[in-house]
Amino acid sequence: MSNYSIFLPSYSVGEECYKEIPYVTRKYGKKAVAIGGKTAMSKAKPELLKALEGTDFEITDFIWYGGDSNYENVEILKKHPEVINADMLFGIGGGRACDTVKILADMLDKPFRHWPLTVPHVQLLRLYIIRMHLLKSIII
Repeated sequence: MSNYSIFLPSYSVGEECYKEIPYVTRKYGKKAVAIGGKTAMSKAKPELLKALEGTDFEITDFIWYGGDSNYENVEILKKHPEVINADMLFGIGGGRACDTVKILADMLDKPFRHWPLTVPHVQLLRLYIIRMHLLKSIII
């Protein structure tokens, strides 16, 4: 592996991260399509739509990723009119769903952003911050 590169996706986390969508995505356009798992989208959709009320940013559709991360589902999604017309793609939820959207975004040369479910990730972030603070106090 002498010639190896990795490019990590855009990822947002925080209690109010959904409200920051218009600012964070301002360079990429004003409309996105959200793609993810059924459970994740059912939980994220109301929060996303509420956070975007009164802004000029639009999520044009919430599309199920197909249930598995494979090229067949990517090919199906590539033909979806909302995906074709979106300025950017949002991955909602976990690994397989977001891996599918990452591949799709790469193939279509569209910006990708991962918007996880807020509450569990905020709890993890808090634990990480506490852990880092404790480690820092031990080292110092």
